Amino acid sequence: MSWPDPARREEPAEDAALRLELQGMLGLPKGPAPRVEPTEAQIALAEDLRREALRRRHTPNLVPLKRRRPLWTLVAAGLPLVLGLAGIGLYGVQQKRRADELAAAVRQKEAENDRLRRIHQDALDRQRVLEDQTLNLQQASARTPKGPRQLVLPVNKPAERQLPENLTVSNPRR
Repeated sequence: MSWPDPARREEPAEDAALRLELQGMLGLPKGPAPRVEPTEAQIALAEDLRREALRRRHTPNLVPLKRRRPLWTLVAAGLPLVLGLAGIGLYGVQQKRRADELAAAVRQKEAENDRLRRIHQDALDRQRVLEDQTLNLQQASARTPKGPRQLVLPVNKPAERQLPENLTVSNPRR
């Protein structure tokens, strides 16, 4: 259906703008279209205008102020942000690895210190036992009389003589 058709009641704003533009180019007076029978050239021109209006209506973002930017510019704008985040992430991973290594070294040193502490405690315990044994021997030797030791043999008492109960032998090998 062409735009000069009287059966058409509602006209989109784009079509009205194109019609006014065409009227200005043709030198027709502005206002409602005159009631004249259209010629073949006008009908062809109207069809071209209709096709152009449909094309413009279905083509997105043709407003000159609102131009779409190519995808590579958006990628280029976001690249420093992505690189910065990747650098921070890499630094964090490095620091975590370093902290884990230090924690493992601390655990190893603590285990070594515990082992050395146990060895030292065992040595102290052995030394105390030796000191106690030495002290006991010293106390036992202090209780015995000092001087040459002599062998004491028990003697059976004969009925006729009265001898001392124990006989001291100075040289037992005779």
